[in-house]
Amino acid sequence: MIDAIGYLRSVAVVEAGRAGLPVEVDFSRQSEAVYVRVKRDSFWYGLRIASHEPHHVCSADCEQFLVPQEVASVTELAAAESRLKQAVVAGGQVVAGGGEVAAALLEEVRRQRDRQRQSGESGTLWQWEEQKLAWRLIRVEGREPLPADHQVHAGNRPNAPPEIRLTPSEQCAIRHRLNFRAAWAREEQLAWSTAVRVASADEGGPNA
Repeated sequence: MIDAIGYLRSVAVVEAGRAGLPVEVDFSRQSEAVYVRVKRDSFWYGLRIASHEPHHVCSADCEQFLVPQEVASVTELAAAESRLKQAVVAGGQVVAGGGEVAAALLEEVRRQRDRQRQSGESGTLWQWEEQKLAWRLIRVEGREPLPADHQVHAGNRPNAPPEIRLTPSEQCAIRHRLNFRAAWAREEQLAWSTAVRVASADEGGPNA
Protein backbone atom coordinates (compact mmCIF):
# COMPACT_ATOMS: atom_id res chain seq x y z
CA MET A 1 0.00 0.00 0.00
CA ILE A 2 1.08 3.56 -0.73
CA ASP A 3 0.98 6.43 1.77
CA ALA A 4 -1.37 8.72 -0.15
CA ILE A 5 -0.83 11.78 2.01
CA GLY A 6 2.95 11.44 1.89
CA TYR A 7 2.84 10.97 -1.86
CA LEU A 8 0.73 14.09 -2.44
CA ARG A 9 2.94 16.07 -0.06
CA SER A 10 5.93 15.18 -2.23
CA VAL A 11 3.99 16.10 -5.36
CA ALA A 12 3.22 19.55 -3.94
CA VAL A 13 6.83 20.18 -2.89
CA VAL A 14 8.20 19.07 -6.27
CA GLU A 15 5.66 21.16 -8.17
CA ALA A 16 6.54 24.24 -6.10
CA GLY A 17 10.22 23.62 -6.82
CA ARG A 18 9.58 23.40 -10.55
CA ALA A 19 7.71 26.69 -10.43
CA GLY A 20 10.46 28.33 -8.35
CA LEU A 21 8.07 29.00 -5.47
CA PRO A 22 9.07 28.99 -1.78
CA VAL A 23 7.31 26.18 0.09
CA GLU A 24 6.78 25.26 3.75
CA VAL A 25 5.45 21.98 5.15
CA ASP A 26 3.91 21.41 8.58
CA PHE A 27 2.81 18.08 10.05
CA SER A 28 -0.16 17.93 12.41
CA ARG A 29 0.71 16.68 15.89
CA GLN A 30 -2.77 15.26 16.38
CA SER A 31 -3.55 13.54 13.08
CA GLU A 32 -2.24 12.44 9.71
CA ALA A 33 -2.91 15.86 8.18
CA VAL A 34 -0.13 17.70 6.36
CA TYR A 35 -0.14 21.43 5.62
CA VAL A 36 1.69 22.84 2.62
CA ARG A 37 2.19 26.58 2.16
CA VAL A 38 3.35 28.04 -1.14
CA LYS A 39 4.40 31.66 -1.56
CA ARG A 40 3.29 33.57 -4.65
CA ASP A 41 3.36 37.33 -5.16
CA SER A 42 4.32 38.02 -1.52
CA PHE A 43 1.41 35.96 -0.11
CA TRP A 44 1.34 32.43 1.29
CA TYR A 45 -1.32 30.00 0.08
CA GLY A 46 -2.32 27.06 2.25
CA LEU A 47 -3.16 23.51 1.18
CA ARG A 48 -4.28 20.81 3.61
CA ILE A 49 -3.83 17.15 2.68
CA ALA A 50 -5.67 14.74 4.97
CA SER A 51 -8.06 11.82 5.15
CA HIS A 52 -10.66 13.60 7.29
CA GLU A 53 -12.54 16.88 7.32
CA PRO A 54 -10.90 19.67 9.35
CA HIS A 55 -11.92 19.80 13.01
CA HIS A 56 -10.48 23.23 13.77
CA VAL A 57 -11.27 26.57 12.18
CA CYS A 58 -7.60 27.26 11.43
CA SER A 59 -7.36 23.95 9.55
CA ALA A 60 -10.37 24.93 7.45
CA ASP A 61 -8.56 28.11 6.39
CA CYS A 62 -6.60 26.05 3.84
CA GLU A 63 -7.79 24.56 0.56
CA GLN A 64 -8.73 20.95 1.30
CA PHE A 65 -7.42 17.80 -0.37
CA LEU A 66 -9.14 14.77 1.17
CA VAL A 67 -7.82 11.34 0.20
CA PRO A 68 -7.58 7.89 1.81
CA GLN A 69 -4.55 7.41 4.03
CA GLU A 70 -3.40 4.52 1.85
CA VAL A 71 -4.06 3.47 -1.74
CA ALA A 72 -3.05 0.44 -3.76
CA SER A 73 -1.78 2.55 -6.68
CA VAL A 74 -1.00 6.21 -7.31
CA THR A 75 -3.42 6.06 -10.22
CA GLU A 76 -6.17 6.26 -7.61
CA LEU A 77 -4.84 9.72 -6.75
CA ALA A 78 -4.77 11.04 -10.31
CA ALA A 79 -7.64 13.51 -9.85
CA ALA A 80 -6.34 14.80 -6.51
CA GLU A 81 -2.80 15.04 -7.88
CA SER A 82 -3.92 17.07 -10.89
CA ARG A 83 -5.93 19.46 -8.73
CA LEU A 84 -3.07 19.75 -6.24
CA LYS A 85 -0.55 20.68 -8.93
CA GLN A 86 -2.89 23.37 -10.19
CA ALA A 87 -3.44 24.68 -6.67
CA VAL A 88 0.31 24.96 -6.05
CA VAL A 89 0.79 27.37 -8.94
CA ALA A 90 -2.57 29.14 -8.96
CA GLY A 91 -4.81 28.07 -6.07
CA GLY A 92 -4.93 27.61 -2.34
CA GLN A 93 -6.34 29.87 0.35
CA VAL A 94 -4.34 32.84 1.61
CA VAL A 95 -2.80 32.08 5.01
CA ALA A 96 -0.06 33.45 7.25
CA GLY A 97 3.52 32.29 6.70
CA GLY A 98 5.23 29.93 9.10
CA GLY A 99 7.62 32.58 10.40
CA GLU A 100 4.79 34.95 11.27
CA VAL A 101 2.89 32.19 13.04
CA ALA A 102 5.94 31.07 15.02
CA ALA A 103 6.62 34.64 16.14
CA ALA A 104 3.01 35.10 17.26
CA LEU A 105 2.99 31.82 19.18
CA LEU A 106 6.22 32.78 20.95
CA GLU A 107 4.79 36.19 21.80
CA GLU A 108 1.76 34.53 23.41
CA VAL A 109 4.02 32.20 25.40
CA ARG A 110 6.00 35.19 26.62
CA ARG A 111 2.80 37.03 27.53
CA GLN A 112 1.52 34.11 29.58
CA ARG A 113 4.92 33.49 31.15
CA ASP A 114 5.31 37.05 32.43
CA ARG A 115 4.72 37.43 36.18
CA GLN A 116 4.35 33.68 36.76
CA ARG A 117 5.28 32.76 40.33
CA GLN A 118 7.20 29.81 41.68
CA SER A 119 8.17 28.78 45.20
CA GLY A 120 11.78 28.10 46.07
CA GLU A 121 13.61 26.70 49.05
CA SER A 122 13.81 28.45 52.44
CA GLY A 123 10.32 29.92 52.08
CA THR A 124 11.17 32.02 49.03
CA LEU A 125 8.69 33.07 46.36
CA TRP A 126 9.92 34.17 42.96
CA GLN A 127 8.25 36.02 40.11
CA TRP A 128 9.33 35.77 36.47
CA GLU A 129 10.01 39.10 34.76
CA GLU A 130 9.74 38.51 31.02
CA GLN A 131 11.36 41.79 29.98
CA LYS A 132 14.47 40.94 31.97
CA LEU A 133 14.24 37.19 31.35
CA ALA A 134 14.97 36.68 35.03
CA TRP A 135 13.38 35.64 38.31
CA ARG A 136 12.76 38.30 40.97
CA LEU A 137 12.54 37.49 44.67
CA ILE A 138 9.23 38.81 46.03
CA ARG A 139 8.69 36.92 49.30
CA VAL A 140 10.84 35.33 52.02
CA GLU A 141 8.87 33.30 54.56
CA GLY A 142 5.77 35.42 54.00
CA ARG A 143 7.42 38.85 54.19
CA GLU A 144 8.74 41.32 51.65
CA PRO A 145 12.43 40.61 50.96
CA LEU A 146 15.12 42.91 52.30
CA PRO A 147 18.02 43.93 50.01
CA ALA A 148 20.31 41.41 51.71
CA ASP A 149 17.84 38.58 51.05
CA HIS A 150 18.51 38.67 47.32
CA GLN A 151 22.14 37.72 47.80
CA VAL A 152 21.50 35.25 50.60
CA HIS A 153 18.81 33.38 48.65
CA ALA A 154 20.33 33.65 45.18
CA GLY A 155 21.03 29.93 45.21
CA ASN A 156 17.32 29.20 45.73
CA ARG A 157 16.38 30.89 42.46
CA PRO A 158 14.54 28.54 40.02
CA ASN A 159 16.84 27.14 37.36
CA ALA A 160 14.63 27.72 34.31
CA PRO A 161 11.87 30.04 33.09
CA PRO A 162 8.24 29.00 33.73
CA GLU A 163 7.11 26.30 31.32
CA ILE A 164 4.14 27.42 29.25
CA ARG A 165 2.47 25.14 26.71
CA LEU A 166 -0.22 26.64 24.54
CA THR A 167 -3.28 24.45 24.12
CA PRO A 168 -4.31 23.36 20.61
CA SER A 169 -7.29 25.73 20.80
CA GLU A 170 -5.03 28.65 21.76
CA GLN A 171 -2.65 27.88 18.91
CA CYS A 172 -5.53 27.53 16.46
CA ALA A 173 -7.04 30.86 17.51
CA ILE A 174 -3.73 32.59 16.83
CA ARG A 175 -3.30 30.88 13.45
CA HIS A 176 -6.86 31.71 12.42
CA ARG A 177 -6.45 35.36 13.38
CA LEU A 178 -3.25 35.63 11.34
CA ASN A 179 -4.79 33.75 8.40
CA PHE A 180 -7.76 36.12 8.42
CA ARG A 181 -5.46 39.13 8.49
CA ALA A 182 -3.41 37.77 5.59
CA ALA A 183 -6.54 37.05 3.53
CA TRP A 184 -7.85 40.53 4.27
CA ALA A 185 -4.58 42.09 3.12
CA ARG A 186 -4.82 40.11 -0.11
CA GLU A 187 -8.40 41.30 -0.69
CA GLU A 188 -7.35 44.90 -0.12
CA GLN A 189 -4.51 44.49 -2.60
CA LEU A 190 -6.89 43.08 -5.21
CA ALA A 191 -9.36 45.91 -4.64
CA TRP A 192 -6.58 48.48 -5.01
CA SER A 193 -5.31 46.86 -8.20
CA THR A 194 -8.83 46.85 -9.63
CA ALA A 195 -9.32 50.51 -8.77
CA VAL A 196 -6.04 51.42 -10.46
CA ARG A 197 -6.99 49.51 -13.61
CA VAL A 198 -10.39 51.18 -13.76
CA ALA A 199 -8.82 54.61 -13.30
CA SER A 200 -6.28 53.89 -16.02
CA ALA A 201 -9.02 52.73 -18.38
CA ASP A 202 -11.02 55.89 -17.72
CA GLU A 203 -8.01 58.06 -18.49
CA GLY A 204 -7.48 56.27 -21.78
CA GLY A 205 -11.14 56.35 -22.84
CA PRO A 206 -12.59 57.91 -25.99
CA ASN A 207 -12.74 61.37 -24.41
CA ALA A 208 -9.11 61.35 -23.25
